[in-house]
Amino acid sequence: NRFHAWPKSGKMFRYVDVGAATGDCMLSAAHVIPEGSFRGLGFEPDGLNYGLAREALALNGLSRSTTGNASQAVVRQLALAEHGVRQMRGTVDERGFVKEEPFDVSMRASSLDYQLKTWTSR
Repeated sequence: NRFHAWPKSGKMFRYVDVGAATGDCMLSAAHVIPEGSFRGLGFEPDGLNYGLAREALALNGLSRSTTGNASQAVVRQLALAEHGVRQMRGTVDERGFVKEEPFDVSMRASSLDYQLKTWTSR
């Protein structure tokens, strides 16, 4: 484990996962960082994957509602967009969500800057 020398001074490793899918990359990152030193933030607009990611974080003791592990991770169900965009419309195909007609899907959106500001101020 190359992180064996991670400082014990309470410093946090902050991890951001854009397009978190089922949370597997965030779980892998949390696994190599010493317990109590990991803070993860994931973004996943797809409802099914969002639910699976939340469940995976809880099952692995990383959700806020889980006790016993000071490391934490959260996933937010929204798409990232430019500043000021609050809603995105498009369609879903084999590429994932795309901003193209027939505009049969609508999802919440926010900027990464705003999300990071609200996350780090907690």
